This record gives sequence, structure tokens and C-alpha cells, in this order.
Amino acid sequence: MRWSALLVCCAAALAFPAGASAWTPLRAENPNAKRGNQLMAEEQYGPALEAYDEAARELPEARALQLNRGLALLGQDLSEQAKEAFIAAADPSAAPSTRADAYYDLGIAFAREGDALSQQESYEESSAHFREAVDAFKRSLRVRPGDRDAAWNLEYALKRIREEEEKQQQEQEQ
Repeated sequence: MRWSALLVCCAAALAFPAGASAWTPLRAENPNAKRGNQLMAEEQYGPALEAYDEAARELPEARALQLNRGLALLGQDLSEQAKEAFIAAADPSAAPSTRADAYYDLGIAFAREGDALSQQESYEESSAHFREAVDAFKRSLRVRPGDRDAAWNLEYALKRIREEEEKQQQEQEQ
């Protein structure tokens, strides 16, 4: 009797390690999120956003949905709203991979705006957006060190800041 009780206790200890406070059952993928992913793959950003919005109403704490929403918004060139979604996705409660992706995508959004402002010859504003991109890429790298894409885009944004400052200086000299 004592021996079998000891075996049951050992089995329970192995089944529930010290770090595991509670068992979380596997959940089925949200059908709206799945539909949104399919629509994103087809580059149908508006309908994808609608699907992600529905999924976010069902799962308000799912930070990855905010990341997906941001990508759908960015696909529609709705940069300001996309940045808000990326910031929401980067919440400290989010999984590290979600936070790293959110900061990376936030950097992309700022860099795209910087490029657009440069085309309009708004070099000072462009430079400010590239500085924001640098900050976002650095945050991404803090969460996911060694990410080659984030490192490359960080270097790109730093290079663009120098270029924009040179253009601004040339403009002032004329």
C-alpha cells in the first residue's frame, strides 16, 4: 500500500513539474483568425482586418491578433492605425515572439513613413520617423537578439537618418 502511494506521488510529480501551476487545455484555432490568415495570404487586407477584428472581440487578450490587425492595416496603407495595433501587440503580457515581431513591424511602419516623407522632401520629418524606426528595431533585437532582419533594418534606418540629415543640410545651404 505504501509503495503504490509513493508511485502515485512520483507519477504526479512527473506529470506536473514544479513550474507548472495549472494545466492549460489545447484550444482550437479561432476560425476568424484562421480566415484572416487565409485572406492575408491572398492580400485581401480589408476582409482580413474584419476577420481579425471579429477574432479580437472573441479573444480580447490575444496580443498576436493585434499584430495581425496591424499587418492588415499596414497592407491598406493605414500606418497610424497599424502602429497603434503594433504597440498593443508589444504589451509586456504578450509572448516574447509576439513582442519582437510587433516591434519589428512597428519599425517597418515608421521606415515606410520615413521613405514617403523623403519623397515629399520633408527631410526633417523623415529623419524623425527613421529615428522611431531605429528605436523599434532596437527593441525588437532586445527581445530577440540575433534577428538578422531586425539588425539589417536597423542599419538601413541608421543609414537613412544620415542621408536625410545630409539632404536637409544641402537644402539649408541653398
